Amino acid sequence: MLKGWQRNCIKIAEWFPLWIVSGCFWAWWQPEAWLWFQPYIAIGLGVIMLGMGLTLRLADFSAVLRMPKIAAIGVIFAALIGIFIMAPYFWPVLVIVLLMVILMTLGNGNKT
Repeated sequence: MLKGWQRNCIKIAEWFPLWIVSGCFWAWWQPEAWLWFQPYIAIGLGVIMLGMGLTLRLADFSAVLRMPKIAAIGVIFAALIGIFIMAPYFWPVLVIVLLMVILMTLGNGNKT
């Protein structure tokens, strides 16, 4: 049997994605309230990724292996959505990266 505090910890862990999303919205609307967290962003992202990873089960991985096309479509759409959302903010960097890729395909950067 689980004790009361253990059940509460399990409930908090089950709602982990909600806590993260609500914290993101809070930081979006009131960024000044979260300036203290700036030095700890890398550690915070590590905790978030660990928390999300702990919610995975072997069945989740076997589902991806059973439906690789659907998983690939999801990855492609997530990347495209990320690119279209972030492109206006990083447009100069995106142009530089694309130019570098084009130059690398020529075999030598001097062949322009």
